[in-house]
Amino acid sequence: MSEEEIGEEILQRLKLDGIVNSEEDVWRAMDTEMESESHVIPVKLKKDGTISATSKTLSETAFSNVGHLQQKRLRSLAMEC
Repeated sequence: MSEEEIGEEILQRLKLDGIVNSEEDVWRAMDTEMESESHVIPVKLKKDGTISATSKTLSETAFSNVGHLQQKRLRSLAMEC
């Protein structure tokens, strides 16, 4: 394996697996070197520059709603303890 291939393998194994805000300024800030596919976050771009359907993204509103839902669940769990 070449050094470049080793570097690519390391980045692939360290890639975050979760949900990313679909706002371009947000995911661009998370991976400033991204061209067509990120090695850091689960985002791929189509040829026209828009996010592909295989990317794990949510709109800003949906992302916020998920956060609020998680907070609500955590509070509920804390009350049960």
